[in-house]
Amino acid sequence: MPTVSITVNGQTYAVPSEQTVMQAMETIGLHTPHSHSCRSGVCGACSFRYRLNGKTRGGLACQTPVADGMEILKPPSAKASVSSTDPIACHSCGQCERICPQQLPVQWIVAAARDGALRRCAELSFLCVMCGLCAERCPVGINPALEAMRARRTVGKSHHTSLLADNAELQTLVSAPLAAVKAAYENRDFEG
Repeated sequence: MPTVSITVNGQTYAVPSEQTVMQAMETIGLHTPHSHSCRSGVCGACSFRYRLNGKTRGGLACQTPVADGMEILKPPSAKASVSSTDPIACHSCGQCERICPQQLPVQWIVAAARDGALRRCAELSFLCVMCGLCAERCPVGINPALEAMRARRTVGKSHHTSLLADNAELQTLVSAPLAAVKAAYENRDFEG
């Protein structure tokens, strides 16, 4: 089986060339955080930074394949420390977009949040996995992921509230006694 050489915490390891960074970290015995057995870029817990061919990049360890000469700068276990938000300070440098593993239009997400266009911000950021790489890279301390989450929660709350108001069956359940709700749950139709 062919191997490649990677460096983690200043130590060089030979790992199988077909592995992702997450698999390689586990192969060499280092814990890699992931949420609810996620290994497909859904939870964003395994964000990391690396240097390869003289360029510093970021990604998700569960999606990024290892490459010969890869140097892991911020292993997946080290979380980003940036947590402030101030979308007005954005000067559109593009650092957030270049590092986004989901290739989202992060500058447009920040602009929508800045302008109060929460529905647009929520739509643009729908695939955000909250890995925090954009916040870590931002030179002025903006956390686009938190702005996106705020927009999605605000839009989602108003959307679900209106769905409840317009749904007679749900209104009946909301006003029903707990025993009736439990019975409706236990007697529901199952898919598949």
